[in-house]
Amino acid sequence: YFMPLNNHTELKYMEYISEVSGKITEEKLQNIEKEKNYIETSFSEYEKAVSEYRNGQLSYDEYRVYQNRYNYAEYCKNACDRLCERRDYLVSMAESYPDVEFIYDEGLERYFGTSIDILAIMTIVFVGSNIFSCEYESGFSKIMRTSKKGRYDIFQTKLTYSFLSAICLYVLFSLITIGFLLYHYDIDFLNVPVQSMPHFENITWELSVAEYLIFHQINKFAWIYFMFYFSCGFFGYCAKPAQGDYYFDVYHTYPVFFRFYGNIQNIAVELR
Repeated sequence: YFMPLNNHTELKYMEYISEVSGKITEEKLQNIEKEKNYIETSFSEYEKAVSEYRNGQLSYDEYRVYQNRYNYAEYCKNACDRLCERRDYLVSMAESYPDVEFIYDEGLERYFGTSIDILAIMTIVFVGSNIFSCEYESGFSKIMRTSKKGRYDIFQTKLTYSFLSAICLYVLFSLITIGFLLYHYDIDFLNVPVQSMPHFENITWELSVAEYLIFHQINKFAWIYFMFYFSCGFFGYCAKPAQGDYYFDVYHTYPVFFRFYGNIQNIAVELR
């Protein structure tokens, strides 16, 4: 879960962001532009230095200076391009949201982009399918219908149990996911506007990252709750719990559900 990218571009970009993290200032913008110009100059001067070195106009030590600058520029170029893109984005957003900040949001970007875990879905189907179907499979439902509290009271109890089970499953899998996220990434920018993340540039409400995270969690719980009650009702209607074939079908329909879940999330973001 959320294993960081350890390529040189990502590491250098993390270093850049750590140097300019926080609110936009003129000094930070000047430093970014200075770094960009240095990289561009290093590339252009290196081509000239190679030609002069081949013609004997530069000594080896002089040539090595240009070569080291070129190697640095080659190493940093992609990360600097990303930094400049983030700078341009934040400058454009600062007109409407002056509190946007430079943040390293790779961890939360990946978290918001994850679907409900397939293991969570399998667990939901397994637990939910047994709540209302077990008495039908055993034949005990016939006895329950004749008992004084065998209908409405037991039904209410099972609904309560279903709700608590859905909450427990949601909390369990959410803690596991967030635990992996916090293990690999620092998310100490929850109070900044969510528009600091380019993924949410279309959100027009003034929301912090923490507020959007809460909205995201509520949305995910609503889906788990829906799936849990659907499993309860469907397998209760079928009068038997989920079997192996059902898990096979769930596994293969999971990508379809994920696309639908993602579309609903996008719609919710637009509505916000």
